[in-house]
Amino acid sequence: LTLPAVSPFLDVNSAAVSKAYAYGIVNGISATQFAPNDKVTRQEAAAMLVRAATSLEGETGLTLLDRPVRATLPFSDRGQVVSWALDPVWLASQNGLVRGYEDNTFRPDKTITGEECVLMAYRLFKQMTERRGSAGPGTPSDPGPGVTSDQLAQYAAQVGSLVNQERAKAGMAPYNLANASLNAAADLRAQEITGYFSHTRPNGAFFADVLYDFGLYFSNAGENIKGGGQTPGDAVTSWMNSADHRSNILSAAFTDMGVGVSRDGAGVLFWELLFFTPR
Repeated sequence: LTLPAVSPFLDVNSAAVSKAYAYGIVNGISATQFAPNDKVTRQEAAAMLVRAATSLEGETGLTLLDRPVRATLPFSDRGQVVSWALDPVWLASQNGLVRGYEDNTFRPDKTITGEECVLMAYRLFKQMTERRGSAGPGTPSDPGPGVTSDQLAQYAAQVGSLVNQERAKAGMAPYNLANASLNAAADLRAQEITGYFSHTRPNGAFFADVLYDFGLYFSNAGENIKGGGQTPGDAVTSWMNSADHRSNILSAAFTDMGVGVSRDGAGVLFWELLFFTPR
């Protein structure tokens, strides 16, 4: 994930909005306007929920949404759903995240209530928890519990080398891998995602908050995370096969990269790339 240094919206100053925009969950009504006081409709809420689930799928490797071939929406007022909301309303309804009313209407333009928002969020959380419990983040391979701290450090160095090889193939300058503070921050994040696989830290702060812990002030920051894989090559290949992760690896917006590798008690490896441009 790439965290924008400055929110693109001029009418709101909210870290939560910037984060949701960075994840692709929300858009503005224009390139610079978010309209924070506008009311949210049921079809808009369904779209945001599906985007959030899709973002979580990309980061966790889980399949959170079943995607049957889209058919006619099952609601009698389906003709009132705007074209851009047809797919998300279909997915949300087919996965049980949103429901219609007793008269078989969806009422897409109706303002969503706080209770409905809580129910939608709970249904997605419950589905993610159930599927994560059965599959784990990314269905990781188990390399065995015998990986030592020295081997983890070697893996981190190999990951950095492989990333810079990918940048060289693309004709880009290598990342600076020698920023000791950045590598320490990446190592801490690797340990954090081992128990809490998210771009949010266990204390509820966003990932970039870790940079401040090490005295690093950024103009741009980004993060790639991965659970599972037995080798540095597995991790880098997985990232390069993902458009969002590849864009960070091949970005011209960052100058430095820190690498962290950790493992859980079962020997499952967790991989962290922390991208940074100093302020």
